[in-house]
Amino acid sequence: FKAEIASITQSQGVRHVDLENLVPAEYWGVKSSTTADGNNELDFMHFQSSGHQLLAEALYKELISLINEESQK
Repeated sequence: FKAEIASITQSQGVRHVDLENLVPAEYWGVKSSTTADGNNELDFMHFQSSGHQLLAEALYKELISLINEESQK
């Protein structure tokens, strides 16, 4: 799926940014156990505030880059 999206964006001249590994495990949320051991598990659907900060900074960097590219045209 990711390779297909990257291919489509490239063919359309759209910037593709892979942020899959941006947020380390310690910045993901925690949820109740879904197994018999009862231990909490990482919640790969939600970030802690530190994860949101990393994402915001990465998106901001990309937006600034796009703005700079457009202003140079």
